[in-house]
Amino acid sequence: MAIAQIDLDGFNSAVLDDPGLVSPAERSRARGLNGEDAVRRYLRARAALRVLLARECGGRPDALLLAGKHGVVPVEDGARISYGLSVAGGLAVFAIGRNQPLAIEAAARRGAGGASARCRMETARRALAQGIGSTATDAASLRGFLEGARSLVVCGWTVQVVPTMPGYFVAVAGQGEGWGYRLASPFFPV
Repeated sequence: MAIAQIDLDGFNSAVLDDPGLVSPAERSRARGLNGEDAVRRYLRARAALRVLLARECGGRPDALLLAGKHGVVPVEDGARISYGLSVAGGLAVFAIGRNQPLAIEAAARRGAGGASARCRMETARRALAQGIGSTATDAASLRGFLEGARSLVVCGWTVQVVPTMPGYFVAVAGQGEGWGYRLASPFFPV
């Protein structure tokens, strides 16, 4: 699994402003958003997702057909590339896996101490719920995140808290146990 994170307001993210990196439908959707920041962040996040997926699939970013923030792209060798995108404020996070169902969620940190730990647990719960396709995930099974756990196995999925920018939480959920991730970047190969 590959994970990427970008500061959508950072100076280097301006390279993602190339209109050829997003589809006409994404540009149309962006016009319906409120405010320049929301439009810029949406387009940069979609462009970054397309760049990352094109690198994994061996195609062009503008040629990819994407279903939404989470989906699957078939590739020529019969594999399926799963992807997830989540945006919280100026942070966009991406997860990409080959033949592995996954989900990723980002959230702005709320509160300190216990409130912060609950926010971390809620972010992990949302990632797991997105992955397994159910909002009825058992919060008690994620309680270890309140005590500082970085990874838990729940319902056959591993949920991990991923280090990120100050002020945010990121959690990724992937089917199975024992998997790790590598860092990726839409700006340059890692």
